[in-house]
Amino acid sequence: MNINPQFIQKLASEAFWSFVFKNNLQETGFPTEIDDAPEDLWSQKILLQMLMDMNDAPQEQPSDKLINELYHLVAETIIDHNKREKNITGILYQEDFKSCKDPNFGFKNFIDKQIADSDEESHYDLQLKGKYLNEGDLFLRTPLPSGILLKSSPIHNSLYIPNTQKALGFQKSLILPISDLYPLPVNEYGYNYFATGVFHIPTTQLHDQIWLKLIPNAMANLKGFNICTKDGEFHEGHIVPKSSIKKKNFTVSCSKLLHKFSICLFQRFGL
Repeated sequence: MNINPQFIQKLASEAFWSFVFKNNLQETGFPTEIDDAPEDLWSQKILLQMLMDMNDAPQEQPSDKLINELYHLVAETIIDHNKREKNITGILYQEDFKSCKDPNFGFKNFIDKQIADSDEESHYDLQLKGKYLNEGDLFLRTPLPSGILLKSSPIHNSLYIPNTQKALGFQKSLILPISDLYPLPVNEYGYNYFATGVFHIPTTQLHDQIWLKLIPNAMANLKGFNICTKDGEFHEGHIVPKSSIKKKNFTVSCSKLLHKFSICLFQRFGL
């Protein structure tokens, strides 16, 4: 039976990430054997419901043979991706590139709650060490895994901090070590690659769970992160209060000012 591989990818990605969205990534556990997968992650009952949801009008009931084949192909896809530690990306749609998310994006309420955790509004800063590239646009695909849309070829072993204005409406420093890269067909927005992996999100306990709903392929970093790339390059980020930075800068500025003042006194009065 000839079944489109993209259709299998669609079923596998939606089944896996919908389960993650309802629970969490840790609870899902990336099963590498289908018998270890929770029944509400993948079953013939879920498959039948998904097929019904995809059809606007009632159609002939799929044969038992087709259901059985689809069930096993999707299960094999989920297991294979987990064994290789690869995101089940699913299908990308060019119409989503305009705003870097689905035109009918249904999770705006989550985004609104995160404005207070933006780079501008948050009460902390991120101090970075290592090589980081401020390139690309965040491509938000909730509940599917997010990534970055790139116009130029990615630089090997670099960490990316994308522009999030199009997807979120504000800038948020999200760090992505690219693990999977997909070339894109020619499109009117000029994007040539979709890059994905596991995002590192600096945040607080007030916002961490919402970020993990919006971007399921992510880790919430409450203190900081350490990443070593394959070539041995070391990257780290530390979350520090903005107030302490300002206070430190103010102290340094005062010290410099007093130093300059003492030099002036010395030069003028011979002290």
